[in-house]
Order: sequence, then structure tokens, then C-alpha cells
Amino acid sequence: MTEDAAHLRATPRRRGLVRGWPVGVLLLALALPGPAGRLPISAAERAPAATVDGVEIRYLPPSLGTPYTRHVTDGPLHGAAISWGSADDLVRITVYRHTDVFSPDDLDRLGLPRHARSTSWEGYARASGDGSDLLWIEQPGFLLRVTAGRRHIDDVRPIAGMLRPADPPGAPGGVFEGLRLGYLPEGVQLRSTRTVEMDGRDYRTRTWAGPNNRSVTLTAEWPHGRTLTAWARKIPGLRLDGPTWMHGKAVHPSKDGSARVWEGPYGQIFALTATGGLQGELDRIVAGVR
Repeated sequence: MTEDAAHLRATPRRRGLVRGWPVGVLLLALALPGPAGRLPISAAERAPAATVDGVEIRYLPPSLGTPYTRHVTDGPLHGAAISWGSADDLVRITVYRHTDVFSPDDLDRLGLPRHARSTSWEGYARASGDGSDLLWIEQPGFLLRVTAGRRHIDDVRPIAGMLRPADPPGAPGGVFEGLRLGYLPEGVQLRSTRTVEMDGRDYRTRTWAGPNNRSVTLTAEWPHGRTLTAWARKIPGLRLDGPTWMHGKAVHPSKDGSARVWEGPYGQIFALTATGGLQGELDRIVAGVR
């Protein structure tokens, strides 16, 4: 199922917000004693303490130190994680996008260890018995997870309650692999979102197309040890010029002018390509990427 088809499914739980808290997280926090109940209301209005894959983290316990990010594979799930500390001092937030998890039954089929059925989150969350790990369906196909070591178990649900995902997909380009495209050329519309396997690895593409062979395609993949230039030659078949600092990122134009390639903040590589005379719009599209 493509991401676009998945969004046609009804969202399985209420998505109302109370000062930024998803309803399921709010109910859990109010039902529990401890730090969840002591969070000041002003915390909902704070600037994000950190961001991972388009998800703002609005609450963290103090004195965590320097975070590190990485791509993770947890059973059938692939995602991006940001972590502080390790062992008893661990705090980790993981974002899993484009999964095949849409319902509580799908959660049960994941087979992740240590997770028991939650009775308080309308069935759309799973928590470990000791409370150190909380996994839930934020939107169909989009999962969030908070994991903590022994010293931060009481912070798991407050952290979960203050996660702020990016706005849902919308005009003009929606959200793809954690990026929002704020501008697209006139006359192109979403054509497809695909996952393609090559050399045993998956990469994802989203294409907007119009008449006269006009199209814009965004490709994303974790490079798995390849350099940016080697990845560009192998996957989209591009030869790159040296980087230009453009709109806050080091962007490599292709030698034929048909593409722009750059590395995301968590190691993903993105390639934006255009056809049908839209090559001149590439820099403007890149300028609108957030």
C-alpha cells in the first residue's frame, strides 16, 4: 500500500489536541501520578528541545548531555532515533514512518519483545511492563516510541505527551520522509509514492507530474556507508558538481542541471530531480524544503 492510499483510511483514534497533547497521551498523563501530572502548562509552549525526523520534542528531563542520532531497525520497523545517554541514563525517541501498522491488531503482529497490551489508550499503544518503553500509533502508518533507562522511567509519558509531529500532509507538496515541500511548480500534481528495492536496499520516491513530461521527483534513502556522490551515481544515476551552500544546506547540483542532492540532518540523502523544462525551478523548490 502506498503512503497516499494509507492516508485514505480513517484515523483510528481521536486526534483532538489539548494545548498540544494528543488525546491518548493526555488521558494517560492525567491518569498517572508523578511527573506527568506536574508538567507546567507553559511546557506546551516551549521551543523544541530537539527534533527528530520532523517531530519536535517539547519536554526532556534536565542535564541529559549531548544527543546522537541514527537510523534504527527494530524487527519489521525502520526509523530514525535520537538518544541521550545509555543504560540507566538512556532517553531515546524513535520515529517510524511509512509502516504497515494501522490498527491494534497490526501492533500485536509486530512481535516486539517486552510490550504488553495497553488498556488505557484505546488500544493504540503498547507499553512494557516496567513502563520504560512506550510505542503508539500517532497516525495510520506513523509510529512514535519513547524508551528510557531506569533513572528516567517516570519521564517516559511526559516526553510522549510533548512530542509534536509536523503538520499532516497538505498543499503544495505535503510531507515526505520528514521533509515538507513548501513550493511546487504550477501544474504538477502528486502522481505516486513508491518504495523500490535495489541491491537488497529500499529507497523511496515521490513524484509530482503534469502535461508535456513535466515532473518533479524526490528520492530518499539511507546511504548505508556510501558517500553522497557514490550514492548519487548508483541510485538516481547522477554525476554531481561540488556543493553550494543553499538555503541552509550543502546542496550538490548535478552536472546536467537536472537534479539537486543533499544530506539530511540524520544521515538520509535526498535527490530532487526535474524534467520537462522544470529544471529551472529546482532551486526554488529546494528553498521551500523544511
